[in-house]
Amino acid sequence: MALVLAFWERYGEFLISAAAIASLTTLAAALLLRQNQLVQSLKAPSVRMIAAIVVLMLSLGPACAIYTKYDPGYWETPGTKRVFGAVYHPVGRCYVFPVEPWRACCLGYARWWMPPKARLQDYGWGLGLRSNGGLFVVGM
Repeated sequence: MALVLAFWERYGEFLISAAAIASLTTLAAALLLRQNQLVQSLKAPSVRMIAAIVVLMLSLGPACAIYTKYDPGYWETPGTKRVFGAVYHPVGRCYVFPVEPWRACCLGYARWWMPPKARLQDYGWGLGLRSNGGLFVVGM
């Protein structure tokens, strides 16, 4: 866990991808190798890991909406900005780097959560949150 936290902000998108691939591979092996007790014992942690990744990815939209609503200029709470960035920069990069159908779906989902006066822009290397004259980029 300490290694994940140490490398999260810089390499989080790779950690998310590696965890998803490892979990899906283990889950597929558990479904195919029903007689192997070791593989079967890894099925429940794999399902939990996949669920955690899905919840983390889906939480970006509501988190951006809440952040733009309660700190519309992105300068009123610098501590919150650092924590928000530390948690969601890798998730923002995961939203903007995939192939086009998945990318459009992710961006549409995130835009759906945004308040009326706030905008979410795709910069190609991150998501730009614009509200009340302020700009905060998630995913740099």
